Amino acid sequence: MHAAQRLLDQFYAAVKTKGDLQPFIRRVRDLVLLRVSEDYVFVIACDSNASIGQKEHDYHKRDYKEVGRCASKVPLMEVIAAGAYPIVVIDNLCVEMEPSGRGILEGIRFEVERLGLDADLVITGSTEKNMVTTQTGLGVTVIGLARHDELKIGVSQPGDLIVCVGFPKSAPTKPFFEGEPDIMDPPSTRKLRKCDFVHEVIPVGSGGVRYEMGVLAEESGCSFVEVESIVDMTHSAGPSTCVLATIPEQFLSVLRERMTHPVNPVGYLVAK
Repeated sequence: MHAAQRLLDQFYAAVKTKGDLQPFIRRVRDLVLLRVSEDYVFVIACDSNASIGQKEHDYHKRDYKEVGRCASKVPLMEVIAAGAYPIVVIDNLCVEMEPSGRGILEGIRFEVERLGLDADLVITGSTEKNMVTTQTGLGVTVIGLARHDELKIGVSQPGDLIVCVGFPKSAPTKPFFEGEPDIMDPPSTRKLRKCDFVHEVIPVGSGGVRYEMGVLAEESGCSFVEVESIVDMTHSAGPSTCVLATIPEQFLSVLRERMTHPVNPVGYLVAK
C-alpha cells in the first residue's frame, strides 16, 4: 500500500475512534498544521474582526471593503509566511448579506484575486440570515498547502538580523488605509517569502514587534537582542501592517532594494 494512503488510513482511524491525533496535528504560533501525507501538510490560519464597519454600534467606522481586506489579509499572510499556498478561504460574516456582507466580500475577493487565485473557486462562507445586526463581526479562515520540506517555521539561525518590513499601525491611535506604501499585504509577503536569503517571516499582530520577536526566537531555540530602531516596538500592528523577517546581516541592503516597503532592523538572534 502506498505510504500516503497508509497515513490517511491511520488518520481516519484516529479521528473515527477519537484516538491520539498528535502524530497528525500540531500547533505553531496561531497556525494549525495538519499532516495529510508523508510529503504534504495543510496550514490553517484564522482571524476575527469586530466592531469595525458602518453599523450603529461599530466603534471604528470603516468602509466595508476595507473591513474585508483587513480581515482576510491576516490569515492569508500567515499561511504565505509559513511557506504554504492558500487554497481555501472561509468567511463567517456575522452580518446580513445586503449591504454589509456584500461590501466585506468585495474586500475579501480583492485580496484573494490579487494573489492570482480564482475567488469563485476558493472562497466559501456564510452570512447572518435571521437576526438584525447592529454591530459588525466576522471571522476568516484560510487553508494552505505546503510540502514538509518547504515549511519555513523555526528555521532562523543565531546571528540572523531581525528586520521589520512595514510599520505597526492600528486604529484608533494609528489609523491607516490599506494600500499605503508602508503597510504590508499578502502579495508583498509572498515576494518577501520568495527571497532565497530570507530564513523566516512572521506577521506582526496586536502583540507588537517585541512580542513577535520573542515568538520567532523561541521557535528557533534562540534569544533575541533588541537594537535601537525607529519602529514602535510595542504598538499593535492590527491586521499585520508589518512583518518580521530574519536574514543574514549582509543581505540587508539587497532586501531594501527588492522591497518597496520600509525595511528597518529591530534586533538579532543569539544562541541560548
